[in-house]
Amino acid sequence: MTLFTILLCILNLQFVFPSVLRTWGYTFISLDIEYKKTDWLFADIKLVKIKKGDYAINGTFIFKKDITMDFLYSLKLFRSPRGNDDYKPLPFSVPQQNLETFFNGVYKDVVMEDLHKCTNLPYFQDRWNEPLKAQEYYLNMCQFNVDNWPDYLPNGFYKFDTKIYFPSGDVFVSAIATEEIEQTGLIGK
Repeated sequence: MTLFTILLCILNLQFVFPSVLRTWGYTFISLDIEYKKTDWLFADIKLVKIKKGDYAINGTFIFKKDITMDFLYSLKLFRSPRGNDDYKPLPFSVPQQNLETFFNGVYKDVVMEDLHKCTNLPYFQDRWNEPLKAQEYYLNMCQFNVDNWPDYLPNGFYKFDTKIYFPSGDVFVSAIATEEIEQTGLIGK
């Protein structure tokens, strides 16, 4: 599983609204990662609970071949009031786009600063247009600033379906993260 897939599963709503006070807390329920092309990727990544509402990502993934900018990325969000199979799509999503667009948009704007402190994934000032080299990438207890997440989210279960596709359109890796949102009252930021 690639780091940027996991991160967007976790941080997908971060760029939707500015925040002053948050009225909710969250608990991660699951993180399911699938990839079939073991000749392209090996991943050992875990979500680590530090304390209630405080999580980190830890592990490594190895690209066995260069990942070029013509690979594609997408994110779809769903919500269920009870967490059963009645998930409905939310209007927030990242449409399918090539990795160059992803790196120079969502990645740079949402997660790059936080990752700079805990990983060897790209960190850049202007634009990124190079392939991700075939090598091992690490995640060393990566945590993320959630101050820019929406102030209010309704109670329920949220599912973040992230996919990276080969240039041919076939799925390269898929990650589905599920979290439960519960109202906690006002939490100052």
